[in-house]
Amino acid sequence: MKKQIAMALVMLVWTSYGLSQTLPLKQEWATFHQTVNFTMDGKYRFHLSAKLNGELKSDNASMAIVMELRDKDGIRIFSEQSTWPEEKGDHFKTVVIEGYLTEDTSKITFGGLVVGEGNFFFDQFRLQIENIEGEFLNFPISNSDFERPVIEQNVPDWFTSVDGSASNAIIEGYSFENQVKDDNYYLAIIGRDLHKDDSYRLVAAPDYTPQIGALVSMLENLKNRVENTVEDLTTAEIDFLLDDKANSIGALIFHLAAAEKYYQVATIENRCFTREESDFWQRALELDEGGRESIKGHPISYYLNLYNEVRRNTLIELGKRDDDWLASTNPGKIMNNYFGWFHVMEHQSGHLAQIKMLMKRLPEEEIPLYLEDKVKG
Repeated sequence: MKKQIAMALVMLVWTSYGLSQTLPLKQEWATFHQTVNFTMDGKYRFHLSAKLNGELKSDNASMAIVMELRDKDGIRIFSEQSTWPEEKGDHFKTVVIEGYLTEDTSKITFGGLVVGEGNFFFDQFRLQIENIEGEFLNFPISNSDFERPVIEQNVPDWFTSVDGSASNAIIEGYSFENQVKDDNYYLAIIGRDLHKDDSYRLVAAPDYTPQIGALVSMLENLKNRVENTVEDLTTAEIDFLLDDKANSIGALIFHLAAAEKYYQVATIENRCFTREESDFWQRALELDEGGRESIKGHPISYYLNLYNEVRRNTLIELGKRDDDWLASTNPGKIMNNYFGWFHVMEHQSGHLAQIKMLMKRLPEEEIPLYLEDKVKG
């Protein structure tokens, strides 16, 4: 028993090929992984290693091994990746992740991750775990050397889902295959002509001056994230009040539109709201008791239409101006126009976080299923 690892261990039943996701994903990264359930009786070191090589073909290209530990409640307690140091030549480089498995460890997931375009090669995954004598013993990893052939993009005993589940994903532009060199097989992931998600690239929007174009890109990115977060909510959900001091999700979106409208007239026209504008927008701008009582009963489309109409006018007016205007300060003001629109942008970000918090507090029976922010990089 001296050589045994001091732990009780239960392995998941490995399946040669997981269920495949039939709809191709459009993204710039791919992964493969195995997951094992663990029960530990102490704190022991581990070493995860693999041999990597590749040919990076895009600016953001990278490849790494990854390791994640979770406790019995599914809470992540360790997460790390070790990136291949790009080296020219045909030789593989050993990449290592080190850490500790403890009594809190219930599940481990390990594997590889690639980002961007290129030829990415993986071989000889090894997981070593310390025993009570301080020696490192090899933990059995199925198909660790990728000797078993890839069939229809399925890597035997490894899963390629992007959510960590026991399934396989199809990602447009990535292919999985076996390659061989000197009678040694290895896994090759080939990335070509990948779909690039421009919502995660901040570049100056065309048809604007450079600074205004960058500002427009940030404003639009945040607005899209707000819309994607709330677009499927019911009227009951957007009217939900957490307590008597809280604001509803619907009121917060109205508030975002009202604040942007205010900064339109303040910076572009250098004035305050008219009486007519104030009658419509002020309750949402202040979000006081009157707003809580009156801003309700509308579908989500009502609030998003307000938001979209205000933004449409913002883009038209900013398109008429240049970077000198953005840097200027209107008469009677101490805030320059750039700061005003920076505030509109960070205002969206702050209330997006508030909206996400309120969604997590919705009554349990009314909570729809949401996908959290996807991994983008």
